[in-house]
Amino acid sequence: MTMKKAMVTAFAVVLAAGMASAANMNWNITGNWGTHPDGSAWGTANQGTSIYYALILAPDLGKVQEEITKDGFVIDTKGGGERGLFLGWGVNTANRGGMGSSGNPATASSTRITTQAQDYIAIAFGQDSLGNWYYAYSGVIDAKRGWTLNPDDGDGASWGNASWGTSVGGSGGWAALPGAVPEPTAMALLALGAAAVGLRRRFRK
Repeated sequence: MTMKKAMVTAFAVVLAAGMASAANMNWNITGNWGTHPDGSAWGTANQGTSIYYALILAPDLGKVQEEITKDGFVIDTKGGGERGLFLGWGVNTANRGGMGSSGNPATASSTRITTQAQDYIAIAFGQDSLGNWYYAYSGVIDAKRGWTLNPDDGDGASWGNASWGTSVGGSGGWAALPGAVPEPTAMALLALGAAAVGLRRRFRK
């Protein structure tokens, strides 16, 4: 019994330590470059294009690029939370801008966000008119701190128009993601649609 209690206590300590190490990060995109993912200018025809953003740690950029360029990479189009290298996700449907204004940022929560100063990068994902995926990455936002209990104890990470240029370390434009696929729910809807078409053709015969 004593051994069992010791094991439970040890597990509780480890769990508490893990929970204590998790922190939050307020972040948002206040602007981006001036071109649509297909390279054309923004206009009324493509203004409703959804741009999806992911928050990552700056040192992880190389690993993230390897991950997103793998065949079958799934883009989070719902704006989910932590998923390995990706600390948070957000979506925006305007031709410029991000998850909200500077007064209404998205909040990422991850065990990899700390209250110690760290450097962050934003990754943008968008589709052209044919449904092909593209990505771009921002410049580095330096020495931002997460928070655990009080948001005032942390720093918000914000990327404006200038953050996406090559002069500040961003990719400066869109790069193709030939292996990217929609999230599982979107894929399920596509499969359901294909099945419905197949059944319709079958009944016509």
